[in-house]
Amino acid sequence: NLRAALAGVREAGGVFDAAVCYTTGAPYDTGYFVNKALEFQELGADMVSDKDMAGLKSPTDAWEYYSGLKARLRVPVVSHTHCTPGYGHISAVIAMLCGIDMIDTVFLPLAGGSSHPSAELLGVFAEVLGMDTGMDLSDKTLAPLHREMREAVEETVGRFGLKVHRSVWPGREKLLPLAEAVLGHLARGRVSEALRVMHGMEELCGFPPPNLKVLEAQIPGGMYSNFVNQLARDGKSEYLGRALEAVQEVRKKAGWCPLVTPTSQIVGVKAYFTAMGKDVNPVQFVNLIAGYYGKTPFPVSPDYRREVCGFSEAR
Repeated sequence: NLRAALAGVREAGGVFDAAVCYTTGAPYDTGYFVNKALEFQELGADMVSDKDMAGLKSPTDAWEYYSGLKARLRVPVVSHTHCTPGYGHISAVIAMLCGIDMIDTVFLPLAGGSSHPSAELLGVFAEVLGMDTGMDLSDKTLAPLHREMREAVEETVGRFGLKVHRSVWPGREKLLPLAEAVLGHLARGRVSEALRVMHGMEELCGFPPPNLKVLEAQIPGGMYSNFVNQLARDGKSEYLGRALEAVQEVRKKAGWCPLVTPTSQIVGVKAYFTAMGKDVNPVQFVNLIAGYYGKTPFPVSPDYRREVCGFSEAR
């Protein structure tokens, strides 16, 4: 699948950014993801992105992973993460310390929660570290930009009836000493203290607190909310815990596939039926087990494939 995409990008004269989807689970370790990035580089990727779609990478794992990527890859490396369980901003700061080439960010009115790290907040850390980002963090520059974005947020909220947090810019003067404290704690190996101060910075910016339920379940925030909403609509909210447990059971049988579109939806639907005690295999799940979506990270048991698909060899 990746080779076909690479050929198309080359033909169109584009830049090929190969994404390594970060996930958790028994068979995974940092070495697995570094080796996958090396595989993409050798395949011809122009750059490699760490796609942490659930934001599950702890600060310690982030340090080990980003250090490993920069030590072994020749091509540029991009950090792409989300803030849902509370690791997004500190992972991005660690990426900066490890020399990661680019970090995916958004402006503050769109940042935090299930979104990406704030460009402004990381700009404060860059200032402390002596990195020239070219960003102007003065209120004179940011106020009209933030105002325009907030208006767009409110328009979207009103149109679709969404529930979102409202971010605020406390000013670089309030954030600078806190950024220095975070970096000081990291330099001394005080990861928990660094994370505590970082969460305080996020609170000052109006970002939601870490979603500990997502962290405990080890799934993307969108997948968690889908379970909550679907079970509520069906009058089965008491099955939420069982559904979250079923996700990992299904993943194990399905070759420990990462929970990213479309596999998050495929695994989620199968886990839902499993939680309900129903032995149902939706067609997309059958196709995943059969191999039509490509090779899973780890092998699917031939016996399980026969049980689901009626044949034991991958297609």
